[in-house]
Formats: sequence, structure tokens, C-alpha cells
Amino acid sequence: MKKIKAFIYIFTNSLLSTKYYKEILKTPFSFSIKYLFILSFVLAFISSAASTYIRVPILKDTLLQFKQSVIQVYPDDLEVYINEGNWSINKQEPFAIKTPQYLLETENNQTAQDETYQSMVPNNFIVFDTDGTINDFYEADTLMLLNEKNLLIKEESGYRTIVNEIDENQNVVITKESFIEDLKPIDSITNYLDYIFFFIFFVVLFIYFFIYRTFYLIFVAIILKLINIFIKPTLDFKEIYRVGLHSMTLPLILETMLISGNTSLSLNIDWFLLLNITIGTLVILSATKFDEA
Repeated sequence: MKKIKAFIYIFTNSLLSTKYYKEILKTPFSFSIKYLFILSFVLAFISSAASTYIRVPILKDTLLQFKQSVIQVYPDDLEVYINEGNWSINKQEPFAIKTPQYLLETENNQTAQDETYQSMVPNNFIVFDTDGTINDFYEADTLMLLNEKNLLIKEESGYRTIVNEIDENQNVVITKESFIEDLKPIDSITNYLDYIFFFIFFVVLFIYFFIYRTFYLIFVAIILKLINIFIKPTLDFKEIYRVGLHSMTLPLILETMLISGNTSLSLNIDWFLLLNITIGTLVILSATKFDEA
């Protein structure tokens, strides 16, 4: 409980009291590093929790809609035979499976919102054509074309080729029922998506807040050191670094709010750096005699 109160005290004064920075410089350098570590942990936790609450339901809905769309377009009577390193189907080739309606609607909505947006989703999802060529791939208006040896996949700049490496000892028949069974792991993923998303997001944010910002503060300290020279050159580089660290509290809070709300500031300047430098400069200006610290 005492540690929590101590953190709140440091946090509050780092935000509101420029005079408190004199007290900070009386403490070991590790004091400030520990503060940043705890602050990064708390802010990463808050932002991860908020982002999980806002974004995961959307991700779950997207996964489930995609699964249902894929199931709907898979023909009820289509059977894919894989035998001795080769594939075949019980349909006359070339045979096309249409693109799931969900993907088409998503692309149409994106195109309607942005006139410059180039749609990447064709009408066909995959075309089975043993003798299919690159020309057939383009003419088929498909995302993928599977021929005897390769899988051609549409990309923004053209196409990508993946060599079919089917196990010669494999002997499988893929039906709609087995295909649906193979999609069941999606349900397991959605059940644990909250925990997976939170953990990954938390780790990434903590690294960003603590590790990345620790190195970023070297640049901040250099700028503040130059400013300090013109005001009153009484602080060494390590002290200036600590001023930059604690004056980063407000920018980190604002950044956490933006990340949590999945928004950003549309500015042509680095607002985080500018705010950090401004607060750090105010601290230096308000305490012209840090020698007493």
C-alpha cells in the first residue's frame, strides 16, 4: 500500500509540480527508472484492457462472419482428392468457387468510403484448373488459381507463385463436412481471443513505453541540455535526462488515451516530443538554481 501511495505521489507531482523536480534529483538515478517502469506497466495495462474491450468483439464478429461466408460458398457436393502427390476434383475443370459475400461487401464499403481505394478482391476466390496458365489466372478474375504444380495468388503488383508440395504418401478426400471440421479451431481462437489479444497488446505496449521511450529520452535530454545551456548551465546530462523522463508523464497519458480509443492526432508535428520538450523547459525555467538540489 505504501508503494502504491508513493507511486501516486510521484506521478501527481511529476504532472503538477515543477518544484518537485528538485526532490527528484536528490534521489538515485534508479528512482526515475523504476518510476518509468511502473508507469509503463500501468499505462500498458490500462490501454490493453480498453483496447481489448473495444476491438476484440469486432475481431470476433469478423472471424465468425468470415467462417460462415466461407462455409456458404463451399459447394455441398465438391470433393477434392489428394493422392500420391496429385490433386483432382469431382467437377469439370476449370471450376471456380466464388468469393465469400462478406469479403465483397467489405471491399465495396471500403471503395465507397475512399474513391482512390483499389479493390484487391475479385469475384472468384479460387479456381481449380489442372492446366491453368498465367493468362487463365488473369482472365478468371480470381484471388487464387490452383493448377497441377502451382498455386497462383493475386497481389497488388501482380501475382505470387507457391509450388504445390503435396506429400506423395498422403491420401485424403476433402468434402464440405471435413472442411467445416477443419474450421473448428476458429471457434477455439474466438473463445480465447480476449486473453491472446490482451497479452500480445500489453507486451508490445510495455516494450514501447519502457524500452523504446528509454532510448528516445536520450534525444530529449540532448535538446533540453542545449536549452539549459542558454538558461543556466547547472545540470549535468544525467539530471537533464531525468527531467525529460518525469516531464514525459503527461505525453504518455495522452498517448495512452489515443491508443485506447484507437485514434490519432492529425498533426504535421511530433506532438509527443514537442509537449515533452515544452514541459521539460518549463521545469528548467521554474527552477533556475538546481545546484541546491
